[in-house]
Amino acid sequence: MVAAALAFAVLEIGGSAAAVGLVRAARTAPLVMSVLVGGVVADRVSRRTVMVTADLLRVVTQGLTAALLIGGVAEVWMLAVPAALTGLGTGFFSPASTGLLPELVPAEHLQRANALRSTAVSAGEIVGPLAAGLIVAALGAGAAIAVDAATFAVSAACLAALRVPVRARERGASFLADLRTGWVAFRSRRWVWTFVGYFALGNMMWAA
Repeated sequence: MVAAALAFAVLEIGGSAAAVGLVRAARTAPLVMSVLVGGVVADRVSRRTVMVTADLLRVVTQGLTAALLIGGVAEVWMLAVPAALTGLGTGFFSPASTGLLPELVPAEHLQRANALRSTAVSAGEIVGPLAAGLIVAALGAGAAIAVDAATFAVSAACLAALRVPVRARERGASFLADLRTGWVAFRSRRWVWTFVGYFALGNMMWAA
């Protein structure tokens, strides 16, 4: 929903196309920069806790954005700052979400579980912009972002009720050492960073 709603939000307050790009970049940059750190954190603490915290952060940031828009007091920088914090929350949520699934699903069902999760994500990417467009047309961008904030609250409640098996944690290297190991693992697999580059380009073209 955010991709459409945030763009219309900037335009609603008189922002230019460049301002739309600035706010979108403010959301995307922290996401990209925090994913690796988020993965290390998720390996060292409860993944569910990381996800619930990220959801609550996004409830606050999206709720604040909606309130500013509905109240008619929003400026471009006021949209960019919460957008950056939202991106940061997503950067921590995503790796924790990927790592949590194998803790919940037996190995023999993991492929089906991953397929189900991917289907849900894809469905959201199709329905979300459509829903945002309808809400923006009927009630304005602030209302669409308020609905988005509510979805994070629902997500946090569902995760809080989730029963997760206790995971044994090994006392290993330092945080920075784990971060370095993760980066080396990413960089050493050509197929991984090639796909990341491909999707980065695809996302950029899609956004344009």
